[in-house]
Amino acid sequence: MPDFVKENELVKSGVGEQPRQGNADPEEGLAEENEERKTLRDQLKESREYQENLESRNSSYKLDEKSARFYDQLKTKAKEDEMKAKDEEKEQLVEVQGLEKKSGPAKSNNPHWQSLF
Repeated sequence: MPDFVKENELVKSGVGEQPRQGNADPEEGLAEENEERKTLRDQLKESREYQENLESRNSSYKLDEKSARFYDQLKTKAKEDEMKAKDEEKEQLVEVQGLEKKSGPAKSNNPHWQSLF
């Protein structure tokens, strides 16, 4: 015999119904929930106020187009310089590793350092 119950049998038997507590009106609960929610208009107003506050505090909003381009160029140059420095460091590392392979590991007077290699 299947464990499933048809919808019309469910209504007849009262299975799954939750007992009501007191004289609680189901519409009352929805009204309270709607009072807590903000209207779309209020949400948009708060969003605009937040954006205006952010613009007044954040200096990047205050920059004109010429200044913004200048700072973008500075950032780009700084990134390029950083990349060049990393590339040079990699090249030096490859050179040192190549020299170590040719001549063997570096000799040191400190026995502790010799145990690391």
